[in-house]
Amino acid sequence: MRLPPVNNIPESKNRTEAVPYEKSPGHLETDRESTLEAYRREQERREAFYWRSCRILLGKAFWSLTVRNTLKSWKQMETYAKYAGVPLRRGKHYCPILVHYREKPERRGHWDAESMEFAILNVTAECLFQKTDSEKLFPIGERSGRKFLIIYEADNETDSMIADRMRFLIKVWKRYLGDFRFAVYMKGKTEAISIRETVVELVKFRKTQNYLEEGLHILREESSLGVNDMDAVEQAKHYLRLNKEKEIGRTEVANAVHLHPDYLSRIFKRATGSSLSDYLLALRMEEAKKYLLQTDLPIGEVALKVGFQDISYFTRRFKSFFGVSPREYRNMTGWKKDKTMAIG
Repeated sequence: MRLPPVNNIPESKNRTEAVPYEKSPGHLETDRESTLEAYRREQERREAFYWRSCRILLGKAFWSLTVRNTLKSWKQMETYAKYAGVPLRRGKHYCPILVHYREKPERRGHWDAESMEFAILNVTAECLFQKTDSEKLFPIGERSGRKFLIIYEADNETDSMIADRMRFLIKVWKRYLGDFRFAVYMKGKTEAISIRETVVELVKFRKTQNYLEEGLHILREESSLGVNDMDAVEQAKHYLRLNKEKEIGRTEVANAVHLHPDYLSRIFKRATGSSLSDYLLALRMEEAKKYLLQTDLPIGEVALKVGFQDISYFTRRFKSFFGVSPREYRNMTGWKKDKTMAIG
C-alpha cells in the first residue's frame, strides 16, 4: 500500500503554533518568578531542616559546657543560649528536669541509640508540649540515648503541679515505651540566673546512685517529711482537686485530713513549694482554661464553675496568672463552636 504524499496530509485543527519571543514577554516573566519562588521555598525548607538537625547538637553543647562549669556567669550563659536556640530569658522561672533512661535487660539490643533517642524525645515532647519537635528537650552526656534535660517554663505552675505532670509522663512512657526504664530527677523551679547550679546539682546527684531507680525523685534542701505527713499532703491535694469550685479555706482542708491548719500549711509548703491557697488558685486557673478552650460558656459562667463569684475578680486573677484576659485567651486559641469536649 502506497502512502499519500506528505504535502497531501491535512493539517490538524488543534495544531499549536510557536509563539515568537517578542509576543510573550509576560509569560516568560511569570515563569521566571514561579521558578524563583520555588527555589526560595526549597532553600527555606533546606535551611529549616539544617537548623532542626543542628539545634539538638547546639543545645547539647550548651548544657555540656554548663555542667562542666565552662559557662561560669549568667552573661556567658545568656549569650551562648541565644546562639544555641536554648529558651532562657532573664526574669523567667524554669524547672530543669533530668531524665535518665535505659533499656530493660531482656530488651537490650532491640534499639539502636539513634532510634531510642528519637522515639523517647518525640513521645516526651508530644505529651508535655503537644508537638514532636520541641526546643525544650536536650540530650546530654557522652553517650547518646541515656540522659536528657527538660527545661520546663514554670512561671505559672507550682512545683507540685510539675511533679504531677512528670508522674503522668512516666505512665505514658510505661505504656508506649515499655522496653525502657525511666528515672526522673527534679528539685523545683528556679530563676533563670540560678538554673546552672540546679542542673549541676541534678547531674551530681544522679552520679551518686549506683543503679537506676525508676520513678520520680525530688531533691529537697530541707529534711524530708515522714510518711504520714506525705500521705496527709496527698490527701489535701486530692481534697482541693475535688472541691476546687467551692469556697474553701485551710480550716476545711485541715479538718478533712485531721490535722491542725497551721501544721498542714507548713508541711504542704515544704512538700509542694506552694501554699494551700496558691495551689487551689492554680487548679482553678487550669480548669478555667479548659472551659474557655473547649466550651462556649460565657465568661461569667466559667468564673462560677471554677469557684469565683465575682467576674471582675476572676478576670483580674486570670490575667495576672496568664498575662491575658479570659476573652483574649479564648480568641488567641482559635476557639470554634464545633469544638466539644467533656470537662472532668
